[in-house]
Amino acid sequence: MTNPNTFQSEDEFSPKRYWIQLIIWSLCLTIPLGGLAVIAYAAGYYSATQSPTDLWIMLIGIPIVLISGYVLWRTMPDFTMGEPDTVRGRRIKWTTLGAGFLGGLTTIPLIDFENGGTLLFSNGSVPSTQAMFAMAMWAAILPVFIIIHRRNADEVAREANDFGFMVGFQSFSVIAPVWWIGWRGGLLPQPDVMLLFVTVLIIACAAIIWRRST
Repeated sequence: MTNPNTFQSEDEFSPKRYWIQLIIWSLCLTIPLGGLAVIAYAAGYYSATQSPTDLWIMLIGIPIVLISGYVLWRTMPDFTMGEPDTVRGRRIKWTTLGAGFLGGLTTIPLIDFENGGTLLFSNGSVPSTQAMFAMAMWAAILPVFIIIHRRNADEVAREANDFGFMVGFQSFSVIAPVWWIGWRGGLLPQPDVMLLFVTVLIIACAAIIWRRST
């Protein structure tokens, strides 16, 4: 897998190749992340039951996580659309990684392995401690990453972000009232705020990617 950090000039940079690599790398990231979840799950059961099966899962899973994590670290995209390796570019890279890590961290207290993750993927009640942890992470730390990224982004990146989130909000201004009135009219299910959030976020990110690639 080609490391984008080897790109030395704008003429050599290919947006298509960059996004293909980014997508493949993101999909491969599920290997160590999923492995960590399985290891944690097995460790919890092993401490209670001393099951040999759980022990083998940990012994096999730990090397897989370490090796795959090292490979992904060595081939990690720069997250800066091929910009030169500068102080500003490194800040953008680490704030992007930090925001992604924070997003994953906020979901950990809501993962219910015994019930197939229904606590995370539902609108049911959440224990107060887990809820306060997730709220604090999202409301207090995420804005810091956003501000740092905004301050270090160049004019092209800021314009693309502004365009993407403008498209996202315009999508929200159409989807939300249509869904709401459709529900009240008995034509659609009850609006789900998180499903709406994820949909609008995907639209905004797609618009940013398109703007940066044109």
